[in-house]
Amino acid sequence: MLYTLSQWWPLLFVAVLAWYWLTAVKVKELAFQAAARRCNMEGVQLLDDSIALKVIKFQRGANGNMGFRREFAFEFTSTGNHRYQGWVIMQGSRNLSVELPPHRLQ
Repeated sequence: MLYTLSQWWPLLFVAVLAWYWLTAVKVKELAFQAAARRCNMEGVQLLDDSIALKVIKFQRGANGNMGFRREFAFEFTSTGNHRYQGWVIMQGSRNLSVELPPHRLQ
């Protein structure tokens, strides 16, 4: 039985969507781990045990390859009274930076 190209497109589309979704879940987990590690190093508390995707771009990385750059936001506290927003920037599955804004220490 021969299949035409038009019969393969739906299967290819579903496969690409599944690949993207699985990759996105993995990258989000890596970003969460990076945020938790940085909060632990700084002695602040990661709030809500969550991280949210805010920006996604398709751009060239440091190695010259094209890929997705994702920026995630998370909230943390140092005193328990104020919430601050931090950022994790990922290029592919590589952590570029974890940024914590100036915050109250005591």
